[in-house]
Amino acid sequence: MHWKIILVLILGILIYGGTKIFAQGQEPVVSYACEGKSGILMSVDDGWSQKTECLGDGQRLVRLGNQGPNGVGNIMFIFKPAGDLIYALTADGKIYGQMNGNGWRLANTIYTGYPGALPAEVPPTSVAQWMFDRLLDKDGNVWMYPWNGPWRNIGHP
Repeated sequence: MHWKIILVLILGILIYGGTKIFAQGQEPVVSYACEGKSGILMSVDDGWSQKTECLGDGQRLVRLGNQGPNGVGNIMFIFKPAGDLIYALTADGKIYGQMNGNGWRLANTIYTGYPGALPAEVPPTSVAQWMFDRLLDKDGNVWMYPWNGPWRNIGHP
């Protein structure tokens, strides 16, 4: 009789623990967008499905993300934080931003404390992951750009 109680308790703990682990899964990440002729992103995929085409006239499918290299045209990576800003890292190592479709400008001309380019020591082709003021190079080094810079290599764990 005691072994049945112990078995029920163990099963309950396993089920409870499994639901907690499953509930901590990642949230959806936008991975593709449809870009119209004007450059405006018209619709986005939720990261779960495998979007392979855009239905609008003259639209093209664009892969988004901050892990790469993605490399579409001159753009190596894009980064979209909360709010209306979107940032792009170009193949020449410059960082551009735009807000509300008002045209692309070097990020350091939008806000003076922001970086306008990658650190000189890190060519764009050696960037493995980029998130505007943080990056991971292919050697495993983490770089940070504190407010008003300069870029700092903080190494790796």
